[in-house]
Amino acid sequence: MNTGTPASVREEVVRQHAEEAAFLAQLRDQTTRSPVATTDTLARLDARLDAHCEGLRNAGALGWEIAQPAWATRLPGECFAALRLAFELREWDRVEQALAPLELLDDADPDTFEQLDACVMALAWLPPTNAIEIGNWWLNQADPLRWSLGLATLLEHRIDPGAQLLRGLAHPAAWTRAVARRGAALLGLPAEASASEDPCARVRLFANLGRLRQQGTSPETCEALIDLGPACPRYGDLACAIGFSGLSAARVDAAIQRIFAGDPQHHRLAHVGAVGVGDPIYIPWMIEGLANPNYGLAASYGLSALTGLDPDARGLICGPPTSDGQPEYLEEPDLDCAWLEPAATQAWWAETASEFSPGRRVMFGRPLPDALRLTLIAGPQRLRALAAWRLGLLRPGAIFAYDAPVARQRRWLTHLRATGAST
Repeated sequence: MNTGTPASVREEVVRQHAEEAAFLAQLRDQTTRSPVATTDTLARLDARLDAHCEGLRNAGALGWEIAQPAWATRLPGECFAALRLAFELREWDRVEQALAPLELLDDADPDTFEQLDACVMALAWLPPTNAIEIGNWWLNQADPLRWSLGLATLLEHRIDPGAQLLRGLAHPAAWTRAVARRGAALLGLPAEASASEDPCARVRLFANLGRLRQQGTSPETCEALIDLGPACPRYGDLACAIGFSGLSAARVDAAIQRIFAGDPQHHRLAHVGAVGVGDPIYIPWMIEGLANPNYGLAASYGLSALTGLDPDARGLICGPPTSDGQPEYLEEPDLDCAWLEPAATQAWWAETASEFSPGRRVMFGRPLPDALRLTLIAGPQRLRALAAWRLGLLRPGAIFAYDAPVARQRRWLTHLRATGAST
């Protein structure tokens, strides 16, 4: 049917859908680890992302002609947009076209992990019944890439792949081993084979998380997680916070000293890790850190995460330290945080400290462990991730999918509110 719209205009509109879908996919992925974004933030991103993906889908062949070549750039957002479109069109030849650029990926290249992670994000959008069908179909393929994506599909949807997990744990591709280790940890499944000598830091990180779930807290495992944090930017904040949460006060102090003896760009992890401890005794130390350009934002995050402080409502926000009028800091993971003004925050704490008791652990101003469930329901994403894993250390079952499409999360959260269950 002739719509009366010139072909050049239609093509430009569809191209904008493809570009926006790719941009929003990458933004959403970053937002799942944000120190301030909530499920409401994610829901708004999901709605925008869905709208642009629907625009591509409704464009039919033209949508595919524009989205699929962009995938060849191997940028994570473009990977997500093309693969999600291929699945929603339910045309397997296009799925195969979408996977073609991945055939040339180098497992030793760090960008490979980002591109394959973007594929898993697209697979997370599948309805669960479709995910089971596609995941099992791929697991019956001889091709290593498709087999790996099949394993990732089931694990992302918290589905036990059975004996296939063992094959994934010993797979020659590092990304696949990491997927298998992460899946075992997410589902609380045993993974007996040691990964302590694995050359991939992400594999070792999730092997240690899995060990915590299977064997309980041990100082050695917690310290290994902290030491792996700087090597795994995607999961480093989570690893440090969980690692700190299982240590004695003396070992926490030693871990902080080790971090500060290392690269200054990782000093922020000491404050992120102290959130995992939850002890208000660290709040004066965090206030001292507010003026430091290397970790002042992380200290601001730590104060809010421990106490539930709303810095905007309290009028405690200031700008970052400057040199010649230019900001001095480069704390990209914490850029969404409000920077707390040190003197005003010190005055606030002098008025508030009596509400918190040293040694009585808290999260978002509430006592642990009760705060874990409440934070998972209504907290910011970085804290929700920590709460989900901490709950998983307390009880069996799958870790709550705090990064899943929000429409799906809200159904689970309704159950969580009603029953107090973790999944």
